[in-house]
Amino acid sequence: MKILVVLLVSLYTCQASLPESLISEQWTNFKNSHRRRFMNPVEEVFRKRIFQKKLQDVENHNERYRQGLETYELGVNQFSDYTEEELLPYTHGLRLPSETPEPLISIDANSSLVARATLPASLDWRSRGVVTPVKNQASCGSCWAFSTTGALEAHYKIRYGSTVTLSEQQLVDCVPEAHGCSGGWMADAYMYIARNGGINYDRDYPYEARDNACRYSSSRARVSVRGYAYLTGPNEEMLKDMVATQGPVSVAFDAGGNFAGYSGGVYYNPSCSTNQFTHAVVIVGYGTENGQDYWLVKNSWGSNWGQGGYIKMARNRGNNCGIASKASYPINQLKVLSPILCPRGISPHSKTKMKLQFLLFFVFLCNCSAGKNEWAIFKATHHKAYQNESEDNFRKSIFLSNLELIESHNRKYDQGLVSYSLQINHFADHTVEELTRGSRPSTKPHKKPSKATPRAEVPDSIDWRDYGVITPIVDQDICLTCWAFAVVRCSSRRPRRDPSRCQKRDPQRGESCGLRLFGFRVQGRNGEERP
Repeated sequence: MKILVVLLVSLYTCQASLPESLISEQWTNFKNSHRRRFMNPVEEVFRKRIFQKKLQDVENHNERYRQGLETYELGVNQFSDYTEEELLPYTHGLRLPSETPEPLISIDANSSLVARATLPASLDWRSRGVVTPVKNQASCGSCWAFSTTGALEAHYKIRYGSTVTLSEQQLVDCVPEAHGCSGGWMADAYMYIARNGGINYDRDYPYEARDNACRYSSSRARVSVRGYAYLTGPNEEMLKDMVATQGPVSVAFDAGGNFAGYSGGVYYNPSCSTNQFTHAVVIVGYGTENGQDYWLVKNSWGSNWGQGGYIKMARNRGNNCGIASKASYPINQLKVLSPILCPRGISPHSKTKMKLQFLLFFVFLCNCSAGKNEWAIFKATHHKAYQNESEDNFRKSIFLSNLELIESHNRKYDQGLVSYSLQINHFADHTVEELTRGSRPSTKPHKKPSKATPRAEVPDSIDWRDYGVITPIVDQDICLTCWAFAVVRCSSRRPRRDPSRCQKRDPQRGESCGLRLFGFRVQGRNGEERP
């Protein structure tokens, strides 16, 4: 009997109407806080009625929260006088395509994930300075564009160390598969950026919150991607791994119900759908609050919404609202080794170092939680294919060793201890011996060089590319012909003083016969000196 009385009292408390004086006070505060101006008294009465109902819903819900019946709080915010139809551009700006574009990397959600002891129990990428400020999509259904740029901006900061603010408006205007302010999909946006050759900065292509003609400019600064990685199905453990080892992740979920009114706590809505996706955001971390696991989510409704523009959404609760079903992140052009000019095949003399590097692989792999994904991205980016699993493992060991060396070097660069940075390129799976064999200097005496007469008019700096005399970059491939390319590229620009003498020179001619060039005696493909 006592329990029944308590329940009835609680129910009465939740359903009791708010006093008119409190409603009027809250309405005045709301109008001042959100700078509401109405066309006439009729519109204000209409808006006040919507506000009054939502205020009552907030009070009822928060009473249940105080009783421990809900995991999150609601509050008054910029949407408190909106109709359900007016909320749709905010909560329903996602449009799934009939066919998802092919990702560069597919992460199988059904595969078993090896437990990583190194994954932190909680993570907030904001504390590492890689998450850009919260933006506001306004009444344009462009959440998909903000999810794309939010993840890409963070990944760019992680990879390259500098902050960029990218143009959502370009995606709204230019992604052909999307519908602008009527919705779109992050995978289409990533692939557009890859095909297009880049996305402009926001300062060059500012946000307008409306559909417009595409005005992308290749002459402006831009950021590009190689493609995107995609989680093939719902798997919260794999999503955690992606966030921890790769960075912030674009996700989609069902934003119906009370989502727009969120103000605190961990958002868990048992009535939302796990297979209906209406809104797109960026997961920038995860953690646990009062025993409840959560995803830390960056929204695109301004910093006055939620908790500074963020929301904590339930984690490990049956993929609530489908949060882990549609996860993706951009794949940038990775950085590492500085260019080496003359690679070659493996020599018998490299076996000792190869064994050492193979041993180093096992030591390094234990401490490199992101190694597997980085290796997969490297192979996909540079179209690497190996003869068998043994060769793949061997090349992976070299790659991971180089990755460790580069990260160590670039930390020194960030500290001002060295003057240049290193980056990942197609040589990142090469041994030292494969990179260092080429032409050898002759031991015979050279002709005495003539002295150059000093010239006062010599400029302090010069770039011959500005004069149009430098031919396009050519790839020597695995042939030891850097010397031939150096000679031909140098000599091919000299006739430009007399256009009638211009001719295209062929490095193959210099490569197929023995030549003495610049004090080097070389013979054919092996780059070795012949007497």
